[in-house]
Amino acid sequence: VVDKYSLIMKVQDMDGQFFGLMSTATCIITVKDSNDNLPTFKQNAYEASVEENTVNVEILRIPIEDKDLINSANWRANFTILKGNENGHFKISTDKATNEGVLSVIKVQ
Repeated sequence: VVDKYSLIMKVQDMDGQFFGLMSTATCIITVKDSNDNLPTFKQNAYEASVEENTVNVEILRIPIEDKDLINSANWRANFTILKGNENGHFKISTDKATNEGVLSVIKVQ
């Protein structure tokens, strides 16, 4: 996918005849990414383990794939724990460099 085009244009008087006067200009066209690719998990299930009474530690990195333009808002993932964290033991954030989910333990029982 080409994200940027650089056009060199010419304008000439005398209806384009070889003896006419002319000038050139450059036009840069940037193609903006559209949010047309959904983020997908690379696996259906993940497993991790952690020592008892451990807090504020990363326990799992969750890679995803999104074919939108890298580092665009359309590519940036936002992870949410939908179920199983009713007591608030875990948090998930996004690593801005890799776009991976980072699952951490933040509270012990």
